[in-house]
Amino acid sequence: MKIETKVQAISIIYTLLFVTIFILQYLIIESHEQYGHIIDLAGKQSMLTQKMSKEAYDVFSGVDSIYTLRETAAIFDVTLNGLLNGNNPLNLPTGPVTKINSQLEKINEIWIPFYEKIEILQSGPDPVERARAFSFIKENNIQLLKEVDRAVVMIETGALTTLQLLKKLQFALFIIAFIAGLTALVLLKTHVLAKVSRLVEQTKRVSNGDLNIELEEHSKDEIGELVGSINTLVRWLRENKQIQEHEKWIKDGALGVNSVLQGDLSVEE
Repeated sequence: MKIETKVQAISIIYTLLFVTIFILQYLIIESHEQYGHIIDLAGKQSMLTQKMSKEAYDVFSGVDSIYTLRETAAIFDVTLNGLLNGNNPLNLPTGPVTKINSQLEKINEIWIPFYEKIEILQSGPDPVERARAFSFIKENNIQLLKEVDRAVVMIETGALTTLQLLKKLQFALFIIAFIAGLTALVLLKTHVLAKVSRLVEQTKRVSNGDLNIELEEHSKDEIGELVGSINTLVRWLRENKQIQEHEKWIKDGALGVNSVLQGDLSVEE
């Protein structure tokens, strides 16, 4: 594999890791805000339950207007439906917003007849029916309050669990990124820098005239290609040196023969 390809692969891996870490950080912030909003709405449901109980008593006693109770019940109903099915004005996403829908459904089962009794208490013409409606509200108010409080605790627990999981995952990715970086440095030193150091040492021997050396490198990356080119150059220099030495030997031999011949002729003269 080419060194450039290795560097690109490491860069892509690091980019993906840091993008994932960034996304997780965004999800942590987003989840914290969303769960905080949901917990706030669920907590208000508990307050509204107690408020409805007091207002129902005031309406039945003739102390307060029915409009206050109607408004409180409407807010509770819209919020409960929003927690179950989503509600854009309340900033609740469409569909289940938590993993406690079974608990919310349980609250809804209590709330449907509870809400009906509130309507009877507010507008029922029969005093007996209104008395029965108030009795039902009084008897079931505590149960409704308990289930709402239980839902709040479950939402808080679920939010804490989700946030802890995201933070653990983020920490794990930081560790993976650190290990990957450390591994990349070790591989760089082992497979690249070590090869370059060995190559520098061997090329120094060549520059000092040692043409009998044969550089060894079997990798198919850029260093392997460079070693192959240097070996080709060294072989060419070695062959060229041998040719020059051979030509020099021939030239020196010819000069020697010529000298001998000249000596012989002078003797004869």
